[in-house]
Amino acid sequence: MKHLKRFNESANEEDIKDILLELEDDGFYFYNTKDPLLNYVENDCINIVIKKVSNEPHDGGYFGENKVFYWSDIKDVCLRLKDYLGDNFVDFGYATDYSSYYRRREENIPLDENTEIDGYLNNIYITYRKT
Repeated sequence: MKHLKRFNESANEEDIKDILLELEDDGFYFYNTKDPLLNYVENDCINIVIKKVSNEPHDGGYFGENKVFYWSDIKDVCLRLKDYLGDNFVDFGYATDYSSYYRRREENIPLDENTEIDGYLNNIYITYRKT
């Protein structure tokens, strides 16, 4: 399998993109950030943000309008990504969007086959160590 890595090998950004690529067909967008407002601000950690956007441009920006989605829409891909990251996996979190005025964010959620998240989601965050 292309996504297998050797013991103690660091996460490869191209492999991560390959794992997440299938989400693009379903209208998802993903990007890496070291945004301090997200889970970790350590120098060696990167946050992957996964969100769903419409195909229509929104306010002239690069992203389309955010759309909500269900955990079941991306659960399998997130579990595959966690398996690939191995010991480099640090954290998992998500944000819900109940209205334009209120957003709740949950962090430090166990990410495994038993992970269940009820309701709509706005974003998923997966944090990993680059080194």
